[in-house]
Amino acid sequence: MSLSLCRKRRTQANDDVSSVCTNSTIVTKHLGARQRRRDELPAAGAEKSAKAQEDGPSCSQAKRPRHSTPHMSTSQITREAARCGKIKKVVLLNFMCHANYCIELHPRVNFMVGRNGCGKSAILAALVVGMGGRARATNRSTALHSLIRNGQSTARVEITISNEGVEAFKPEVYGDQITIVRTITQTASNYKIKNSRGHIVSEKFDELKRIIEIHNIQVDNPAFVMNQDSAREFLKDMEPKKNYQLFLKATQLDSIQEQLYKCFYEYKDHQERIKFIEKKLNQDQQKIIDFESEYSKLLSFAQLKHETNRKKSEYEWSIVNRLELEISTMEKALADVIRDRDKLEEQAQRKNEIENEHKGEIEECKKIIESCRTEYSEKNEYCQSINARLKEKSNACHGLKCDVESCKKRVSHLESLIADLEQNIAQRSKTMGVEELRQRNETELETLTKEQAENKAMSESAKREHEIFVENKSQKEEECRNIRSQIENSSRHIDNLKREITNLQGNKKNRFSIYGHEMQALLEEIDRHYRAGKFSERPRGPIGSYLDVPEQKYRDVVENQIGGLLRAFLVNNTADRVLLNKIIKQRCPNMHVTIVTAKFLNKVHDVRGGCVRPPQGTCLLYDVIKCRDAVVMNCLIDQLNVDTILLTDNKNTAEHLTMQQEQVPQNLRKIIVASQPALEYFPDPKFRMYSLTIRPARLIQVNVDECIRQREHEYRVAVAEKAELQTAFEQAQRALSAALNQFKEKQTLMQRHMDKAMRLEQRIEELRNFEYPNTNELCILQKELDENENKLQQYKTKLDVKRKEFADAENAKQNVEIEMRKHTAKLSEIQRKIREKENEINDLQMRLRSVLDSSQKFDDKKKRIEDRIQTEEANKSSKLQELNNQLKVARKRGERINTQRSPQDILDEIKLSEAKLKQGAPLKEDPAKLEEEIKRLKRTLAVDRSLFETLKLVTEQLKKSHAIRMNFVRHFKGHMVTMLQYTFNNVLSKRRFTGKIEVNHKEQTMEISVVPRDNHIADAVTNTRALSGGERSYTTVAFLISLWACVDHPFFFLDEYDVFADEVNREYMTRLLKFEGEKRPNRQFVFLTPQDMSIEATDYIRIHRLAEPIRN
Repeated sequence: MSLSLCRKRRTQANDDVSSVCTNSTIVTKHLGARQRRRDELPAAGAEKSAKAQEDGPSCSQAKRPRHSTPHMSTSQITREAARCGKIKKVVLLNFMCHANYCIELHPRVNFMVGRNGCGKSAILAALVVGMGGRARATNRSTALHSLIRNGQSTARVEITISNEGVEAFKPEVYGDQITIVRTITQTASNYKIKNSRGHIVSEKFDELKRIIEIHNIQVDNPAFVMNQDSAREFLKDMEPKKNYQLFLKATQLDSIQEQLYKCFYEYKDHQERIKFIEKKLNQDQQKIIDFESEYSKLLSFAQLKHETNRKKSEYEWSIVNRLELEISTMEKALADVIRDRDKLEEQAQRKNEIENEHKGEIEECKKIIESCRTEYSEKNEYCQSINARLKEKSNACHGLKCDVESCKKRVSHLESLIADLEQNIAQRSKTMGVEELRQRNETELETLTKEQAENKAMSESAKREHEIFVENKSQKEEECRNIRSQIENSSRHIDNLKREITNLQGNKKNRFSIYGHEMQALLEEIDRHYRAGKFSERPRGPIGSYLDVPEQKYRDVVENQIGGLLRAFLVNNTADRVLLNKIIKQRCPNMHVTIVTAKFLNKVHDVRGGCVRPPQGTCLLYDVIKCRDAVVMNCLIDQLNVDTILLTDNKNTAEHLTMQQEQVPQNLRKIIVASQPALEYFPDPKFRMYSLTIRPARLIQVNVDECIRQREHEYRVAVAEKAELQTAFEQAQRALSAALNQFKEKQTLMQRHMDKAMRLEQRIEELRNFEYPNTNELCILQKELDENENKLQQYKTKLDVKRKEFADAENAKQNVEIEMRKHTAKLSEIQRKIREKENEINDLQMRLRSVLDSSQKFDDKKKRIEDRIQTEEANKSSKLQELNNQLKVARKRGERINTQRSPQDILDEIKLSEAKLKQGAPLKEDPAKLEEEIKRLKRTLAVDRSLFETLKLVTEQLKKSHAIRMNFVRHFKGHMVTMLQYTFNNVLSKRRFTGKIEVNHKEQTMEISVVPRDNHIADAVTNTRALSGGERSYTTVAFLISLWACVDHPFFFLDEYDVFADEVNREYMTRLLKFEGEKRPNRQFVFLTPQDMSIEATDYIRIHRLAEPIRN
């Protein structure tokens, strides 16, 4: 998929919304699809271009093929390569190193060959400047006037481009070619655009921009025009971010995304504008409502008088309604009070009757209770006698039941004994088969003995295998535990590194942050106490901040030797140490700081008498360290004896100076070999050698940024190690699972062998202890059988008797229980009846007391009711009189009006109306003018509301269009990356390279990794930085060709593509570029190289050899 097809889709999408989004739609600059039908163009176009610019300066001589191919004519080649935008000719006058130079380019493939300084790159710069580019884009200058040839005042660049094809720009005006002339002076520049006949058509830069846009020319895009500096920088770095930016610029995705961002911000502006317009529409609507209200006031003044009179009549009749309602309420209340009085009188008449009735009922209930109690006493005595009989029957049943169970057990025991005797008699009666049984048992015993021996051997073997698998399982479990412990340690280490990186990034300006984020606060607190005079001498620390190691190669060794002292502090005496320790605990409780107490001396110790004289090939650790403070240096001498330690890069030198005592320098304590692998030698007579792990310096002469990079590197290494440990842990888990399965299988097998051995041993024991029958015992057994059968018969008879007796006793017991339940039910019924009568007596007594107590209350209540009746009747008479008077007033006002409103509400409206009437009619406005103004405002509001709805629709469609295009950009990125990877792998495979392109759109990186011909090796090169110059150049060309396959452009210029390449890779790259030009005739390729080319010109290749540069 080419970029032209992308533009076609974007243009179609833009057309869908162009009718409603005039200012916000993303309009791509390049219109139409670029699927050209160049084979349909006339051959005359090439002939016309050959005749143009006859009056120009002389052109360079390009090598032409001596013999054209018999299968393809010149007109066919020209027609096939015809395309708008291709460069036909470049003329330079006083431009950079060229005084008067002309070059005609082949429409397909051109090689410009010439030594450095001959002006190849000047032609490329002229192309950029002549096509409207700025001087900065050439990487040669920042101002146009500096491109003028020395000693001249003006320069001119003429570029002739093809205008043949289906997308020709104004062919009726310009013809088949366009000449762009840019003249540069010391203060300005101008353009002239000529047609194919040499006539000036335009001198405007906008015309040039339209030509460039129509022909899709992008001279500022490094993917299409890569100058010398860009090529070298690209070959040198190939950074992922720059690769990604080149990919975006080549595919024009950067400009698309920029337009989409503008669209999004425009959508936000429209939303704010919609809110403002909506607010204005509401204000206009409210203004119309106010005008209509004022207009209605003008028209309703006459109606207001009539309405006021009607409200006054309604007010009088509302008072009538209120009085009628109050009288109705009084009548209801009076009727209720009279009804209460009638009830009260009726109750007074019945009071004596109720009292006598309650007393008679109480006496009757007492008599019933007395008779029930007598009956209950008689029934209760009889129930007690029945209960005694029931206990007696229950005891008898229990005894018989025990006898029956005892007989059952005895019968069961005798039946079992008889069965055993019959079985023994049957076995011993077979006296004729004893010898045969003995022989069969012996044979079986022999077979089982052999099988037992075999099983024992197999069991021993299974036991040994089981022990092996037990040990293997234990090893795997131990391995899993160790790896899990390493993973946990790695996680803690990663967390610590993350915290350190975060702290360092937050304190970049603080050089002491490498010692911990609390170190700066601690130093400030120490300074404050020192200024207050609390320290005898200012403490020195951290020690690492006072040290420098000028020689880079010894910095790591020095830091590893000093170790923990780099973070330590020095104090002058014990009091200072106590104070510093207190400050650390109060201000920085989480810091672990070593404090060294030593008397401060302002002069470094004289170590000339006790130091080591370094032999040739070695250096003294004391000399390597540069310290800015004498106190700190004295501490290193006292604590570490740095004046007795030698450093060397040669292992043999260290062994020579330490293995034999006569070779050991005086005062030597040890020698450290700084080269890898790092070693530590202690001299004879206690000669010994240890290996050292030298970690990179993290404190000495390390700034915060470098420290952050170290921590980030350690973090990445730790994460990678953790991932490896995770993988190893998963493998160990799988191995442990397999070992467990094997362990279980062997354990099951061993258990089967043990079970089988136990069964065999039991059977063998049975056969060995088998008792054969004796004929003399049959008589004794038969006699015992007969006796037991007689006993069994006796016990069965006794069991039948006991069962019958138990059944009779159980029936008698049940009869007594039935009789007991009947009498118990009668007793319960009598008790219930007694309780009911007692409750009835209590209820009657309460009623009787209530009747006696209510006599006084009755009199009081009767008096209150009579008073209330008199009051209600008096109020009713008063209200009736008031109603009659109000009716007379209301009838004078008019006929009756039925209203539900209260008089107060109507009176408030009357007061408001009267106040308006007193003000008089509003005279400040003319009703006709006010009506016309209202109509005008409504028309304006309707138009504004229509525009508002249109703007809302446009905004919504703009939002949808933005979402559609963003989605298309995401899919288009993925398609371009897929196409780029496919083409890149194809190009690499021509040299049997393998590689891949990893793209991270979120981080905006494009990582290129290549393995040159040794991909089967485990540690093969994958990073482009590790490739050789030729391999990197070939990879770069492969990447550029992959980009060219994804995009479309009339011409491609590549400068010094082989600057770092060897002969073999240059040959491969040149062949690759030739093939690219051969298979794409609709594109023009120009390759610049300072190397001599062995390639020959063909019908589609032209070689331009530039003259040797003139050296002063």
